Amino acid sequence: MQQFEDARHDKKKIFEERLLQGLYVQDHQKLEVAGNGKEIKDFDRSSITGFFKRYYVPNNTFMTITGPIDGVTVENTLESLFKTVMRSEFDPETVTKIVDLRPMAYNTQFIVNDTSATPEFQICWQFPGTDNNFQDSYAAFLLNAILNDKNNFIQAKVAKMGCKKFTVQYDANNFNGIFRITLQPSKKNMFETYQFVINELGRLNKTLVNDVMITAAKIQFKKEYESLKKSKEYPQWIVKYTTFNDENYFPALLDSVMAVTPKQLETFVIDYFNQSPHIAGLRISQADREGLKVDSFFTDLDQSVARYVFTYRQNVTTLEGADNELKLRNLLQWVTINPDINIQVNGFSDEHEYNRTTDEDSIVAFIDSMPSFSRVTSEIIKKKRTIRPELARAAKIVRYLYDHGISAERLDGTAMMYKSENKQDAADNMKCTLTLNKLRKSPSLYEYHYGKKKE
Repeated sequence: MQQFEDARHDKKKIFEERLLQGLYVQDHQKLEVAGNGKEIKDFDRSSITGFFKRYYVPNNTFMTITGPIDGVTVENTLESLFKTVMRSEFDPETVTKIVDLRPMAYNTQFIVNDTSATPEFQICWQFPGTDNNFQDSYAAFLLNAILNDKNNFIQAKVAKMGCKKFTVQYDANNFNGIFRITLQPSKKNMFETYQFVINELGRLNKTLVNDVMITAAKIQFKKEYESLKKSKEYPQWIVKYTTFNDENYFPALLDSVMAVTPKQLETFVIDYFNQSPHIAGLRISQADREGLKVDSFFTDLDQSVARYVFTYRQNVTTLEGADNELKLRNLLQWVTINPDINIQVNGFSDEHEYNRTTDEDSIVAFIDSMPSFSRVTSEIIKKKRTIRPELARAAKIVRYLYDHGISAERLDGTAMMYKSENKQDAADNMKCTLTLNKLRKSPSLYEYHYGKKKE
């Protein structure tokens, strides 16, 4: 219980918990079981004994022994020790995956107030685990070595920008690994550094994935692996991957990573970096958060953006109020950090509102210029360039996004009028909602195999 209480006040643990929640979303509790304090208080000896008898049986146990031992002697000793324990034949292949992990759908971000004097970003991706896709896990180890190379241009650039720390870590877990980048930029160039790293990670297949960098990374990985083999930590790694995959995974890891081809690594990067979402967390002191105006650039954003509802007063088509303003700013950040999201703004109105608005010349001109609004253009012209409130509401939000750099191809809008029976229903009809569509961009077959055609 004391550990639970301590964790509630540990900023580092709070940050890590939020990071994993964002990474695994609804599957988080299947992987990181935090526990319930009330249930722990209710545990008694009979419940613990029942749990032990059900789960701590030889069929559910792996025993790994490492060190300068005689195999025959150890085997005989174990046979003698466990001869009184009931055992049965066990085939590990019969164990099926019981945790059905669904991949992240969107890029998300959050902030945790900390006492640290240096702001720190952690950016995480879901990568393949050893049992999920052991072949791609080899590519992940190699990519980890490439990005940790101090001679690559990303490391060199962030160092010039004053970045104090840029490290990359790949945890090859069982079903889903975690690829984590830790970034401590200078306060002067904090968001410039962060944005540079995010942009470059989105095009690694065109920059760092080349023969020179791959060769250098393999040499470095070999040095680190051979050094690890001589250390006392080596048996721990064997035990870990024996449980996750098999006893040969880690001893054969060096040869497996050395066999990764440039084409395999390029395909891996496209699948898991270019088109795979991530979660970014920022640990920062309250004073720096306020002084650097962090929330205007990097605020808490998750899948709840898709459920935003913008509300209006009767006959008003312009957003009003701090709540609407915050949602609009968050929406812009959301579609900016999720470049593969197309957004449709759905405008609503009630029959009791004015039938037409005639003071929206700039909005009418904007709708005329938008390909996604072309189907309503003829109606606007026919009605002497007047538009209904629901269309004006949707168009103004779309225009805000367009004016702040979101391309027209990603923007669309709808307009619907409803009839109400009372004032409450009428108020509910004066709104805008959102529909988000994620488009996975895939190269053509020719480009996939041979690269882009030369102009």
